[in-house]
Amino acid sequence: MINENFNTLMDLWDAITKDMSREDRVEFADVIINGIAFDRRLQSLTTKQIEHMTVMEGITEEQRKRIDASKTDENRDDVIEEYARGEYFKTCAWVDYLNNGGKPPLEDPEQL
Repeated sequence: MINENFNTLMDLWDAITKDMSREDRVEFADVIINGIAFDRRLQSLTTKQIEHMTVMEGITEEQRKRIDASKTDENRDDVIEEYARGEYFKTCAWVDYLNNGGKPPLEDPEQL
């Protein structure tokens, strides 16, 4: 089945690219390769990794205590900003992994 699908895919590739210039064909191949690599990384993730990537964890108990103990709005805002920055960088790390490969932000031995 895999060989059959591969042959069908290559026939489709030839049909789509037959009228392209050599440069356009190479550029199109790069786009396809990057897209397939992205999908391969995404499909290999475990449920645990997908949850880590997509679920905002909320503030920790320690952060909640620091917010409650804040004497000024500035202190409270600092704690909230710290949390937001952490979530932002977690998202950036997952985007970078999916686009460029390397190590996932949360490793799981069950990942394919």
